[in-house]
Amino acid sequence: MSILGHEQTGLALLSGALVGLSLGLTGAGGSLLAIPLLVYVLKLGLHEATTISLLLLGLSAALSLVGYFRTGDVKVRPALVFSPTGAVGAWLGALGQQLVRSEIFLLSFSLLMMVMAIVGRWLSTEITAKMFAALTIGVAVILMFDNAPKVFTVPA
Repeated sequence: MSILGHEQTGLALLSGALVGLSLGLTGAGGSLLAIPLLVYVLKLGLHEATTISLLLLGLSAALSLVGYFRTGDVKVRPALVFSPTGAVGAWLGALGQQLVRSEIFLLSFSLLMMVMAIVGRWLSTEITAKMFAALTIGVAVILMFDNAPKVFTVPA
């Protein structure tokens, strides 16, 4: 049985294209949009959204890498040092994410998005990075307003 209904397929295609475009333009930031789109637009649970986000970003990165290899832009030595520790960090993060309530995770995620977007906007000189940072700030604010009341509400 499909996790997406027919009406959500178009939204999934559009959301995936948006995440892929942001990843291709900036080299990063895909998960900053993927998790909110999967949770709020496609109405998936946080665990499913995280799993799909990891798969989407892995495939997108692999496809983009081919083009960067062809132009000689890949620095193999730093990538070989950085990538294994990043992979281990992603694995540990995926395990840790399961131990935290969704609302707390999404609120923390929105704060991280906000900090990364502000720093990225401040440090970047490229217009695409500045535009992506502004979009990320907007998404982070929506996540904060949606999840903060849930985090600080005592369940009955």
